[in-house]
Amino acid sequence: FYRINVVYSFNEARGVCQKYGGDLAVPNEFQHLQIQSSLIKDAKRFYFGGYKLENDSNMIQFVNGANFSKDTCGIKCEHIDNKTDAPSCGKMCLMYQWTKSKLPIWNDKFCNMRSKAICQTRA
Repeated sequence: FYRINVVYSFNEARGVCQKYGGDLAVPNEFQHLQIQSSLIKDAKRFYFGGYKLENDSNMIQFVNGANFSKDTCGIKCEHIDNKTDAPSCGKMCLMYQWTKSKLPIWNDKFCNMRSKAICQTRA
């Protein structure tokens, strides 16, 4: 895992990860804890490799095809909105962010929002 410290949209960040032989991160729970303690503790938010499916606004899928669930995230997931996206709003992507109370959460944000990202190299 490695961190991109320049802010990009979701697709731009994914392109940077792929340029270096990886993709946006899809961590399991143990890897997530390692990432949390080392890579993301000093920043507000990061893209991970998940996005809402256009035909199901309640489902988030990772770039490796796995579905997003509370079992996948291992932390608070209730901040993922279950809103139906208006076409003018754009696609929603998975972001990890710190709250005002200093607790990390998963959240869905517009994919064109600029943010740092966590990449994962392919094994």
